[in-house]
Amino acid sequence: MSLAVALCAGGLVSLVGSMAAASVLVLYYKPVLVAQLYIRYSLFKIGMQIKYQKAGDMTFCYAERGKGTSGKPTMLFLHGFSGSKDMWTPAIKALPSDIHVICVDMPGHGDTTRKMKDDYSLVTQAEKVHQFVEAYGLNSSPFHLVGISMGGGVAGVYAAMYPQDLDKLTLFCPIGINSPQQSQYAKDMMKDTSEVPLPRTPQELKNISSYIMYKCPEMPDWFYKLVAAVRKPDLEFFQHVVEEIHRPIDALQTRLSKIETPTLIIWGQYDKLVDISGLDILKKDLKSIQHIDILDKCGHSIVIERPYRSAKTLMKFVNS
Repeated sequence: MSLAVALCAGGLVSLVGSMAAASVLVLYYKPVLVAQLYIRYSLFKIGMQIKYQKAGDMTFCYAERGKGTSGKPTMLFLHGFSGSKDMWTPAIKALPSDIHVICVDMPGHGDTTRKMKDDYSLVTQAEKVHQFVEAYGLNSSPFHLVGISMGGGVAGVYAAMYPQDLDKLTLFCPIGINSPQQSQYAKDMMKDTSEVPLPRTPQELKNISSYIMYKCPEMPDWFYKLVAAVRKPDLEFFQHVVEEIHRPIDALQTRLSKIETPTLIIWGQYDKLVDISGLDILKKDLKSIQHIDILDKCGHSIVIERPYRSAKTLMKFVNS
């Protein structure tokens, strides 16, 4: 569970608020179980089914909804760093139910196979997503690839490597661009180091929450303790991945000229994690851009902060 998703898990907070003492003990002593149950419940609630697909030496976990009766291309969603397939639920909920959508756990994330020593660069992740696409048979007809942050960088690289697979491409605040301006997070947190610091303690999670969203909701201290406990088993892996996805820092940027798929760009005006100045590079080097939507009063967690606007913009692009 990413912090952004956790911060918006109002259903979880409400649920815990009504729990009996015994259930609260489960929350504290089995936090990972609580998070997994909540993820499954949130997906089930919007009609998504959790499935698995073997692809080479990996098994991908994904959530799927719709039978493709809309006549529109399938939409494959790639989540961001330290997230999982459920991060898309607010936006998927706002999409027409007859559109075929697939939200996949990225390599090593969620319930997809994790190998600690694997390469998690954007290029290698794009290759692994392609393995999933091939094994599922998704590229039997062109599909719409959608990615955010890390997933956006992977989606862009995928479009450059496998253009024949795609009908449309949507990038939400993608990484893989050497932006002209440093993000506010980098300015504040990386003054004396080249390493990307990851929040580990409840207090560090609380401190970083203001960088994730434009307006972060107030949450009780126990909530950050829960999120820290859920993330603890994954911290070593997350540190490895966050270093890998920035090597090289311009993995997407150097491939922009190869992308020919019609592209939609969506970015939060007040993104403090991935600076919006990266948009200037996209405008200059990505010739297939058809539309750009800059969301006011929005930070990095676009589909969580502005799910209905995200879905509306996506559908306008789908129907164009």
